Amino acid sequence: SYKFKTIGKLKSASIDKRFEVLTGYFSFLKEKGLLKDDSFLKSYKRTEIVVTAKIKTTLSISEVHTLYAHNFEDETKEKVKLIFLFSCLTGFRWKDIENFKKVFISDFKGRKVYRHVASKTKKKLNKVATIPLSNLAIEILEKLDYNLKQFSNGYTNLVLHDLLKESNLFSEVTLAEDAETGRQLKRYELLSMHRGRDTFITNLINIVPLHELMSYTSHEKLSTLQKYIDYTRDINPEYVKI
Repeated sequence: SYKFKTIGKLKSASIDKRFEVLTGYFSFLKEKGLLKDDSFLKSYKRTEIVVTAKIKTTLSISEVHTLYAHNFEDETKEKVKLIFLFSCLTGFRWKDIENFKKVFISDFKGRKVYRHVASKTKKKLNKVATIPLSNLAIEILEKLDYNLKQFSNGYTNLVLHDLLKESNLFSEVTLAEDAETGRQLKRYELLSMHRGRDTFITNLINIVPLHELMSYTSHEKLSTLQKYIDYTRDINPEYVKI
């Protein structure tokens, strides 16, 4: 039996993603009749690749508003702040930010909503996501003149890191450690554009019915949705009463 190996220093999560691509390709081969059995690959992935839970951090709703109220003199930082907060308010992935179109905003039951097919699942599921837009989200769009695609992903994250550090709003030490030095990381070091999607889902997970939330995010599986939840948030002991 073949033993899959890696000689690099890929993290378990990265290996897991690569195996997702590999298992998808093997499934394609099986559908075409070019492969009889692909269960060995799925079995290996399930038993050998262990992905540990990732310590992450997200913004509470009050922190979203606090950061919004914090103005930066630098125009680029101010724009990046607004783009990040829009992701926090809508759950947009980076590709969805790049592909944003004002024409997809419509009126629905007295509210503004954004209806689109998420870029990540367009070729696979083609599922329509309908996202209610809050007043703050609309205000941010107006400030950006409905233009979200202003910078590259890499540059946006570099600027975001700097502005979050400058704001002094996210300087608490976290339980996450630097892989090389063992130093405890601060919150702003864990925040990136992708944490906007985590923020959106975490803030709504306990107050919005799951089927409704999955209509916002275009998720098909609850297990996939759960990967975005920030489990470092304080618990609410009031949920359990004697």
